[in-house]
Amino acid sequence: MRAAALLNRIIRFYRKTKYTQRLFITARTLRMAGSDRVIEYGWVLSNLGDAQRVLDIGSTGSLLPIQLAGLGYDVYSIDLRNYKQYHGLIHPNMKFIQGDIRCTAFPDEFFDIVIAVSTIEHIGTRDYDNVIIEEDGDVKAVREVARILKTDGRFIFTVPYKCEMAGLIRQEAIETMKRQKLAKTVVQRPPPLRIYNEYTIRERLLKGCFKVEKEKYFYKRKGFWYPAPKDKIGRLKGERLACIVSRKI
Repeated sequence: MRAAALLNRIIRFYRKTKYTQRLFITARTLRMAGSDRVIEYGWVLSNLGDAQRVLDIGSTGSLLPIQLAGLGYDVYSIDLRNYKQYHGLIHPNMKFIQGDIRCTAFPDEFFDIVIAVSTIEHIGTRDYDNVIIEEDGDVKAVREVARILKTDGRFIFTVPYKCEMAGLIRQEAIETMKRQKLAKTVVQRPPPLRIYNEYTIRERLLKGCFKVEKEKYFYKRKGFWYPAPKDKIGRLKGERLACIVSRKI
């Protein structure tokens, strides 16, 4: 209620002027340009090739399935959350399944391509209405992807690169809350993001199911994303992103 009242007060005093409009547009552009989706969606679209039937994992909250359906792909999407309830609409050529990618009813070798944009790292954690919490939820998800992909099919995914700072950041936030007496007791949960790098991607996620066919790394600097050489990405600070195309073996 307090937040709503504050928002109404701000709107009441807002006046559309040349300055405020420019400020609004700049803020919106910075927010969009700084999103990792700018890189991830481009990566997916540039690597679809001649695929026909595509599955997007963890798609609720994303407009990528609608974009793919509009481009003519036979699009399926799966998420624990209801896509239509979240967005208020769904593309007529898009098939949504509310469920868990770790255990699906799709037939064997059903899809040409499976996509996971910043999703794998959350599977099995407490994020996004997960009911089954398990440490190797991401690995189980990849095994199911291998089952439903056609022979020689591609698994295109993105994950944060080396998220070892997530725990420290969360701990700092907890200490701040305690100092400000915003909470008497805070129950600390494990960091929601797992650590992914060249080794864990190949040896933990993909081993025995997929081989890396194409990879590219990016880092964020002063609000914008830039490509980074593979041999330097590990030494860069701040947000980093791994974009992978793997092929079923």
